[in-house]
Amino acid sequence: LLLKDISDSVVGANIFLNNTVGIFMDDTTRTQFEGNLLKNNGWALRSLGNTDSNKIYGNDFIANTFDVSTNSGRNQNEFLGNYWDKYRGLDLNKDGFGDEPHRPVQLASMLMEHYQVSILLIHSLFFDILNQIENMLPILTPETFKDARPHIRPVTLRELLYD
Repeated sequence: LLLKDISDSVVGANIFLNNTVGIFMDDTTRTQFEGNLLKNNGWALRSLGNTDSNKIYGNDFIANTFDVSTNSGRNQNEFLGNYWDKYRGLDLNKDGFGDEPHRPVQLASMLMEHYQVSILLIHSLFFDILNQIENMLPILTPETFKDARPHIRPVTLRELLYD
């Protein structure tokens, strides 16, 4: 789904399955994304730096190579209550949400946005090591790209229906 110069919209209850890019946002503002399943995509959500004030709530990000990528060091969109299969946090108080925020932008995806030839290394040991280091010490990926309350379980039942 290409969203170019879109404002004040709702994108909900969709299935983005087996795409190179599930959702591509360019100059998209004040749009709400809710109840979508993004599964088995190369890039589930690509957001250019000129997108802002979008709300990404209650979506399932499952088995994507990259859940979120951007060409910007800042995020002016809000991620909240999404399910991320790559999230490794705990739910000690058993409220259904992770106790730690999830940062869905991987260092490898940022490198590919700036140096497109680096896609040749996508499944290499080098990128695996970079992403592990970035998970432990998130200093290079944008601090503002985070989901403060990630769901522990998928939000929608579509994962079970469309495996």
